[in-house]
Amino acid sequence: MERRSFFTALLGSLGFLTGSAQSKKPDTRRIELLRTPLAGYPYYEADRALPALKSGSALVLRREPENPFHRDAVEVLTEDGIKLGYIPRTSVHSISRNLDCGIPVQCRVHEIQPDAGTWQRIWLECYVNAG
Repeated sequence: MERRSFFTALLGSLGFLTGSAQSKKPDTRRIELLRTPLAGYPYYEADRALPALKSGSALVLRREPENPFHRDAVEVLTEDGIKLGYIPRTSVHSISRNLDCGIPVQCRVHEIQPDAGTWQRIWLECYVNAG
């Protein structure tokens, strides 16, 4: 069984185990993979994008396997393509592996702390949909 098929089956079985298979409504539950501050805030365009961001804003994750500093690098961008920074290297492994396997990982702004230092100003939440 391929990895993607395995994870698809696994995520589908989670809905079955919780009884959502009996529901006629679409399952909108999420499996949180990571909650972390954005890395690299001062080096990219996060300051420019910050006024338009709010809690719940959707973000785009993009693998960057050619990154010279970390082969598992995952960029974080706004939906308009503004590069905010990266998933921190200490937390990126599961995100990059899921993306490499074709499993769609969603990302959104969890919280914005405008008075915090740049390394903790934007908090991200990464998840996969369970339904």
